[in-house]
Amino acid sequence: RNAKPRDAFIARRGLLRILLSRYLERDARDLRFTYNAFDKPILASSSKSYRLHFTVSHADDIAVIAVSHSDVGIDIERVDSDYPCLTIAEEFFAQHEVSALRALPFSELAPTFFRYWTAKEAVAKAIGNGLSIPLENIQLAFFGERAAGYANVLFPTCDVWHFHQLE
Repeated sequence: RNAKPRDAFIARRGLLRILLSRYLERDARDLRFTYNAFDKPILASSSKSYRLHFTVSHADDIAVIAVSHSDVGIDIERVDSDYPCLTIAEEFFAQHEVSALRALPFSELAPTFFRYWTAKEAVAKAIGNGLSIPLENIQLAFFGERAAGYANVLFPTCDVWHFHQLE
């Protein structure tokens, strides 16, 4: 077995424990995690932790953690210009999103695809169902220069989520 992914997981979980312990004013070693039906880690119930939400994402050697008092999702991906963006989009994205991707010059295809993917995955994580939600049910609209927007989730929640993207 390759020790690098395991070591990276341990490091991310350690950083998460330290961060959450500071929010909760508790010793990091005392924090306990449990998982929802979709394997999303959550803090085990306690008087101070039940209202604290978090999410973690990683790509290559970069990790990001978001913490909030309400549902939160985050995703990070490495933009890969060799990735089969249109093939994946045709299978998982809403038709209007696929059409928008097809209309782009090749140089903008991968960066835009990964903006869509990370927004969709972050919303799915915030809902708590992860990728069990069909991604075509998370339909995106971007404001301005595509750094922020909203996601209309058609199922299972019929909610509107707002997102902000960082590069």
